[in-house]
Amino acid sequence: MNIALSIAAVVSVAIAAFTGMNPSSSDNVGKREVVDYTPAVITENEEVNKKMESVLAYTSNDVMPEFQVKEKIVLSELGVVSDNIACAKKNADIIGKAIGDADAGTEIVLPKGKVFIVEGFKLHGKKDLRIVGNDTILVNIGYSPQMLGVISGNASVIFNIQNCKNIYLEGFTVDYAEPSSAEGTITEIRDGKIYFELFGKPAEEYKTNVVGGESVFSVLVANENGFYNEIWPQEGTKLSKEDGELRFSVPVNIGKVGDKICCRVSCGSYASPAIFVQNTSGLELRDIGCFSCPSAFFYATCGSSNFVFSGLDISVPDESHAMLASNEDCIHINQLSGKLLIENSNFVGIGDDALNILTMLGVVANIDGNKATVNAGGTQNAFAQGEFLAGETVEFFNSSCNSIGFAKVKKHNGKTIEFDVLPEGVKEGCYIQNVSASPDVLVKNCNIGNGRARGVLLQAKNAVVTGCTFKDLRLSAVLAAPDFTYWYEAGFADNLLVKGNTFINCTNTVKDRGFGVVNVTSSHDEVQNKAWLKGHKNVTVMENTYENCSGKPVVITCTENAKIINN
Repeated sequence: MNIALSIAAVVSVAIAAFTGMNPSSSDNVGKREVVDYTPAVITENEEVNKKMESVLAYTSNDVMPEFQVKEKIVLSELGVVSDNIACAKKNADIIGKAIGDADAGTEIVLPKGKVFIVEGFKLHGKKDLRIVGNDTILVNIGYSPQMLGVISGNASVIFNIQNCKNIYLEGFTVDYAEPSSAEGTITEIRDGKIYFELFGKPAEEYKTNVVGGESVFSVLVANENGFYNEIWPQEGTKLSKEDGELRFSVPVNIGKVGDKICCRVSCGSYASPAIFVQNTSGLELRDIGCFSCPSAFFYATCGSSNFVFSGLDISVPDESHAMLASNEDCIHINQLSGKLLIENSNFVGIGDDALNILTMLGVVANIDGNKATVNAGGTQNAFAQGEFLAGETVEFFNSSCNSIGFAKVKKHNGKTIEFDVLPEGVKEGCYIQNVSASPDVLVKNCNIGNGRARGVLLQAKNAVVTGCTFKDLRLSAVLAAPDFTYWYEAGFADNLLVKGNTFINCTNTVKDRGFGVVNVTSSHDEVQNKAWLKGHKNVTVMENTYENCSGKPVVITCTENAKIINN
């Protein structure tokens, strides 16, 4: 079986397990607001148009209201114990009950130190709730890389947030005791195998080493300039324990002696994020850290609005030899409406894209008057679970990926969507995107580095990336591109500003493949690079600096009104 397809299948199982039954509208206190979509107006005479300027000015106060404390719960007073791994079950029970019982306006205070837990916590149907740490490290000891999907109870996810409104998480770090990768130095390559020595025993007393027999779904090699090559072995490939306490092998042929090697042994793609979110209106993560996690640090799917990420530090601790803090996309957000602010944060050591902002494309299967039956694209199923609200705007694309018009949703029931008036030319096989569920995005003053893939993958309508430093990335630092052929992620940018960033050693493995450090095109991976398309509008790339980057500084295709200024 193709490993990418098997991972997509795990995503399907995982999302279904996370979401459970779809709540009725009365149960969903976090039901997103309907956002009116207005197509971009071409502004040829403006370097930075008014929409870009408005996004550039966003602050957290524009996205989230200030939290008002009505009641405070101090968990140490309820019996939560720090720095004692034997109390993991007791801690999880107490914290879970406190969250479940909390009323609107409650602030829950975590103890200082390492708080061990055997499973995570459900925030379902909560409103105006704040969980705040005090130099707290939440350590999940219940997860195992042998788990397929999530999902026995809530063992792998630390915060499972669904159908909520205005949730605030602040001032703590998350970590996992079980390894999500095996990392070391290559000592020998022979007979179709790589032999390597682990960097050493884990620095923390609660960390465990790989022991042999773990499934490997990706092998990365790195030199002094970061990750430079990767191989996806056959499904079923496992690590083998060799003579010596820290000596292992994997049956692939990649890299050279002296390289660093990273064998990712996660349970698969996005099946076990540290934080999972669905159908939640208003979420703020402030001063949150992550030392390690089995897949994505943050995964949000379907039906949310208005997120703030400020002061995040997703990176391995200084004393660790580990290479990855997030085993997959660090922040992966599907179908968010309203505003998204990501500021003053570090994303270093990322197993896939640091930030991936998207909506899912669907494919029209049948037309009946003003009703369309819509299936998910390809092997992904997140689209089919996405809720379309009455009044939201949908864009249609023909088989050549050109836009053929817009329609308003009147009603959505399962895979059937009723519209006001369908545009001329809509037929079976056309693509569909909910453009109302595409946020305004501001990525500001962030540090993104040591990544296997892209820095920021923007599949959003209005977006600004400014004041950031990108370093040691295998692929593009900023990529704006939909994908109509494999991932079925959308969409084109209406207004995109990339301003005042620094790019160092980016696109470090793609010298001859045409990727730009800033890359605006029609496809993630050049599967379908139709330069004649005019999908993006109003793209400005200005006042950026580039150092030691193998790819072209800027590549722009498929764009109406592009400007490259003072780079």
